[in-house]
Amino acid sequence: MQTPPSLLPVYRGLCFLLFWFSSACVVTAQEAARIEFPNSGKAAAQPAFMQGVLLLHSFEFEDAAEAFQESQKQDPDFALAYWGEAVACNRPIWGSPQLREQALSSLKRLAPTPEARQAKAGTEREKGLIRAVEALYGEGDRKTRDQAYHAILKQLYEKYPNDAEIASFYALSYLGLTVDVREPSNYLKAAAIAQKVLDKHPDHPGSLHYLIHSYDDPEHAHLALQAAERYPKAAPYASHALHMPSHIFVALGKWDDVVASNEQSVAAGDHRREVKKLPVDQRNYHSLLWLEYGYLQQGRNKDAFRLLKEVAANAAESGSVRTRSHLNAMRAHAVVETRNWNSDALKMPVKVADMNADIQHIYHFTDGYAAIMRGDAQQAKQALAAMAAASMPATASASGDEHHHGAESPSAASATKNPVSQVLQHELQALIWLKEGKNAEAEQLLRKAMQIEDAMSFMYGPPDIVKPSHELMGEVLLQLKRPAEAKKEFQLAMKRAPNRALSLMGLMQAAKQSGDQKLAAQTQVTLKAIRQKADEAFAGGN
Repeated sequence: MQTPPSLLPVYRGLCFLLFWFSSACVVTAQEAARIEFPNSGKAAAQPAFMQGVLLLHSFEFEDAAEAFQESQKQDPDFALAYWGEAVACNRPIWGSPQLREQALSSLKRLAPTPEARQAKAGTEREKGLIRAVEALYGEGDRKTRDQAYHAILKQLYEKYPNDAEIASFYALSYLGLTVDVREPSNYLKAAAIAQKVLDKHPDHPGSLHYLIHSYDDPEHAHLALQAAERYPKAAPYASHALHMPSHIFVALGKWDDVVASNEQSVAAGDHRREVKKLPVDQRNYHSLLWLEYGYLQQGRNKDAFRLLKEVAANAAESGSVRTRSHLNAMRAHAVVETRNWNSDALKMPVKVADMNADIQHIYHFTDGYAAIMRGDAQQAKQALAAMAAASMPATASASGDEHHHGAESPSAASATKNPVSQVLQHELQALIWLKEGKNAEAEQLLRKAMQIEDAMSFMYGPPDIVKPSHELMGEVLLQLKRPAEAKKEFQLAMKRAPNRALSLMGLMQAAKQSGDQKLAAQTQVTLKAIRQKADEAFAGGN
């Protein structure tokens, strides 16, 4: 059951009060009771340990590590407190690097060798968890270590089939087998394990979280609607938990819910930063990006631009790769979604030369796309040349905390093999050719871009391909007076991005021009519903 729109302001207000009157990421006794984690640690170490596990389940890794360190102070020989701190150094599905040396340092504080650490584990179950984390940070490359970790968790799951914690971490390990690449069979296996936990423990925050990640694509998202509704209530202390329902809402094109979810998450993240007196670089930029994208789909361009200016100011203050990479993505979406080819967003320069090729390509594509759309072919060609140049030298990969926007994509040297970069370059070149009257060549290159995008694994959230290729092809076909073909392309675009506003606008126009008045009317109704809060009254997409 979703929160009715009329109650959303009240719900947001309650969320704000919750975070205003509490410390950042504090777990109450009632929330801690949602999990059972038997262990041999001293009683004094239990509150901090349980808080650490709950924060770990919601990917609040830094706060989880602090909680486990507090547990260690209460019981210096408590093996699982060191296990938890080490697990908090893993980033299983964001594409971010494992903090391997930091994890090994944590384990060595327990005891200097794996054998000595095993000896400190108080039960067979604890020894198994220690073996698992030793494998996670043992020998070999990351793929090898992730597989070894998964294999030990599988053994533990088979030995303790009714243990909700082991089952939840086992489900997560399936998602981590391919890091930031969505492998459908693994995701479905993870979902099945998480669902078994939820059948017995419907408020388990870990399994709620991992089920959402398993199903956050347009084909499966409806299966996680209940989890999306339950998870924020099960983990109201975690900014990431407040954001996670929007993975399902984006996949279903439910933009009011996307916005509500990320408004709550941003407020929680900003409160945490204030309480802990953290630098501006520690804002929840992931949720800010998703919130801006939701506003843009709703037509709330003023709200979107307000967020963009906030992040631009943050980037000027921080200068960090993390902040600049998110600003770059937000800038791109602001230009593309508003179709304002002279947008003030274009006047926001972002330093991208020290970041990876994807980030550079998004930046230059945005400039080039706006230029060609306002008729400036020369500037568009300059942007295309900048994209080509970004593909040549080896540029260090940016370091980020999410899998989007090139956070852990290949370096610029491998950009020619990177599908995001390929699609964006093909799209801009095709538009330049179209401007030059090379219609056949442009169409052929766009079809190549579509093939590349179709072959990519699904990427949840605001798209890295900031102008989806099927949507662009639909717009080009409308320009070429081929509305029936355009209609099919817009429909294909919405298989990946349901209820995306520009695809709906294109579909309505193509349906009208091809004589499908029923579809045109249905699409207009959908658009009006999405854009009820738009800055200006919706005028039929014209």
